[in-house]
Amino acid sequence: MNTVQSANGTTNNGRIPFYHNKQLVYEWEQNLEEVLIYIKAPDCLLEKNKEIIRKNLKPGQQMPKLTVTITTTHLIVGLVGLPPYLSEDLSGKVKASESLWTLDEGEITITLEKALKAETWLSVFKGHEQINTFQKEEMQKKMLLERFQEEHGGFDFSDAEINGNVPDPKTFMGGIA
Repeated sequence: MNTVQSANGTTNNGRIPFYHNKQLVYEWEQNLEEVLIYIKAPDCLLEKNKEIIRKNLKPGQQMPKLTVTITTTHLIVGLVGLPPYLSEDLSGKVKASESLWTLDEGEITITLEKALKAETWLSVFKGHEQINTFQKEEMQKKMLLERFQEEHGGFDFSDAEINGNVPDPKTFMGGIA
């Protein structure tokens, strides 16, 4: 994962990184309907390493398997049979049955479907560092333009800019139904 952190706390791919002891734990972003979490997959799950791992398994051992459990208020990520990598309460509620995860090209992507559309999350997990005022405004601008595009499909908002105070995309002009 080649990313560079900018002065405003985002990476060059627009994701917000979360570090613990100077080590990247995950990156995240959000839109009107989803919060997306990106985690670098452990080496044992990478396709290029599977043959080596398979050869070194002792009798009775199984190949490592990823487990992800999503509830309306909690997320658990880890390998079967080991303590979880992440086990945290979410900072907002999600629709667990509509949320999903994928493992592709060395990255675990967790897509959490927001229970309240257009709600601006300040962090993914309770107790984790919250986004700053600049990041919050940038997210709200992006979500507000996304909402305009959704509500007015015949117009192109790709070059639109929002200046001044950014309204909450959830409540602006009567809110989202």
